[in-house]
Amino acid sequence: MTMRDPLLAARREFILGLLAVPAAVAPLCAGAAAGPAVGLNVELLVFRQPGLAGAGISTPAALGPVLGPLLPGLRRAGFTLLAATARPLPVAANATAALPFHDLAPAAGLGGQLAVTRGQLLTVHVVAEDAGCAPGTAIDERRRVKFGDRHYFDSPCLGAILALSPAEPALPAGSAAPGA
Repeated sequence: MTMRDPLLAARREFILGLLAVPAAVAPLCAGAAAGPAVGLNVELLVFRQPGLAGAGISTPAALGPVLGPLLPGLRRAGFTLLAATARPLPVAANATAALPFHDLAPAAGLGGQLAVTRGQLLTVHVVAEDAGCAPGTAIDERRRVKFGDRHYFDSPCLGAILALSPAEPALPAGSAAPGA
């Protein structure tokens, strides 16, 4: 036996160990790719630009803390509110979830949707069409967003303001809130 034999044996074991790692980690990665749905809090205002005729909604549902304070100023400036919401939206990792606008305010004649994609980056795609607007004046924008920021989307006829935040994790049944 030469001095290299123990060294070669150790290298061989090390390399075989490295080759076994991907097989052992693959089931863990497969489970992480699908991932459980994580809730996002979505705050959204969709409005018609000032000076354009058409009905809107008069009393929106409760708005969240980011966009709620903007509503009185929008009304004073002459914007017509078409949809307003603050709701959770479950989105799994590497997946897309959509929120149709016609569910928010069926009487306003608003079509389109908000699609949120959780991938390596958080992206949104806003498509909004109003029956009272001329053809070709819809919002159709896709962009990367950050939590807690206000994001403004506009067209010659419509505008939308969006804020996303991570949802609070649900407490297990029977447990009290921290500090309670």
